[in-house]
Amino acid sequence: DVKALLIFLMERLSQWAAPDDEPEEDNVFALLSAQVSATIQKEEGGMELLHVLQLHKALLAFTLGVYPTKLEYADHVMGTCAQLVGKVTEGGAALEPRCASLLLELVSVPLEKYAEILDVLQLPRWPDALARLSLDKQRQVAGTLVERVLQKGVKITEVAQADMLLKIGRASCR
Repeated sequence: DVKALLIFLMERLSQWAAPDDEPEEDNVFALLSAQVSATIQKEEGGMELLHVLQLHKALLAFTLGVYPTKLEYADHVMGTCAQLVGKVTEGGAALEPRCASLLLELVSVPLEKYAEILDVLQLPRWPDALARLSLDKQRQVAGTLVERVLQKGVKITEVAQADMLLKIGRASCR
């Protein structure tokens, strides 16, 4: 099973530290991201969303473990997940409970992994992934974000950060 092998590989590699001078053409994230996409596309009849999300969760864990300062990599994974879930839920279709749980885990991972909690607000597509959850789950994640900001005593000094935080709060209060 290629999916299981890829997930195992990403989990093992997430303990590895990328060299500071890693050339862009040797970038392991790009290689794994391309392999995840190829694996999803090769699946006859389309891969189940649950399996797609499992692959992306492993890719995100790898990304945050190996490239914690490369916010664009985590943002890429979030954007891809938001887009794929959006296709499945087009027209108001409900997300299968297991997929909703996995998506909740996916959007929660950056809240747990980033030492600087406000780094989450620098992921432009994270709110798109968050918006694919039910309102109750959105409120739960928004509450966790605000709680972590308050716990760490973080000062919000940039207008963009305040704006993003307010947008997330407003969306979850609908």
